[in-house]
Amino acid sequence: MLSQDSGSSARAKSEPETTQVTPILAGCPPTTCTNCGKPDCDCQAPRQPGLVLDPFMGTGTTARVARRLGRDSIGIDLTREHFIAPTRADREAA
Repeated sequence: MLSQDSGSSARAKSEPETTQVTPILAGCPPTTCTNCGKPDCDCQAPRQPGLVLDPFMGTGTTARVARRLGRDSIGIDLTREHFIAPTRADREAA
């Protein structure tokens, strides 16, 4: 979400983590097959965590919630400062 300051610049505003739980649970399986990539198959291959894509990573709320829910995530953001901040916070929290 972008919030307009008094000038023309926009800054990222973090969304509450609770708003991300339902979309992740509804749209990303807990695990997928490492062989075929399907969430449910009978090939008996090892499993890997589901993968959440966040094309507008911002402050990293979706990535943090995905990790808490046992999913992997890929985040993309055009603003370098937004990308670095959650990475540092995640390292300090670990």
